[in-house]
Amino acid sequence: ASLKVGLVLLALIFTLEIYIAPPLQQKAIAHRAAAMEQSTELGKNLGIWTRNDRQILRIGNLQHDTRQASVEIINLDEQGNMSEYLHAEGFEIVSNEEWILHKVTRKIYTEDNIRSTTMDRLPWNTFLNPAQISTLTKPQESLSPAELFRYVQHLQSTGQEVDVYQLSLWKKLGGPLTMLGMLLLSVPFVFGSVRTGFANRLVMAGVTGITVYLLDQIFSNAGLILNLNPSFIALTPGILLIWIARVWLQRVP
Repeated sequence: ASLKVGLVLLALIFTLEIYIAPPLQQKAIAHRAAAMEQSTELGKNLGIWTRNDRQILRIGNLQHDTRQASVEIINLDEQGNMSEYLHAEGFEIVSNEEWILHKVTRKIYTEDNIRSTTMDRLPWNTFLNPAQISTLTKPQESLSPAELFRYVQHLQSTGQEVDVYQLSLWKKLGGPLTMLGMLLLSVPFVFGSVRTGFANRLVMAGVTGITVYLLDQIFSNAGLILNLNPSFIALTPGILLIWIARVWLQRVP
């Protein structure tokens, strides 16, 4: 009976984690930023950075009106040297492939000199679509598995580091394993010896839950530092919990 109720709760939590929690959390972040008139940045005064093979893009102070967001674009030549630099005080998204940059300063670098020009408007063929910009401004824990998967593909195609986002993706997929392990681990506390006392079992269950959470966080961070495979980092705690719970259940009288 305990396992049946637990499995129903597990399915409910998994559904919330995958389909309901991410969009609601993203809306909450957007409403909070709008209410506090905050910009969306990845680090104070750093803005949002991304790149493809030949271009590096920085968007600073990204708010609801992109015309107020400054843009810096660095174009690289075949040797990886900077060949062109663009700075715009704002931009307008025309389509998935094109932006219009406003109040642009353009510098072209050659072996002999630097040519600088200014213009009010400049069309630019972007490598970021609006959905990817939205993903860049969201905390990784608020992204759904589908969004994380698409963003990981984008990072891999542009040669950027993907370990943190891959780990977030695998942790969402491995979350049910950890929850199942915790569910199985709770059964021995329910059917343990009566002499132990309900209060003692409750305290032991709470300490066990906190310990499992802390060890999971430590293992995740250590795995990133040691460059372990993200799938191994995310799935190992759940598999280990299920094994421990199975051994413990066999020893419950």
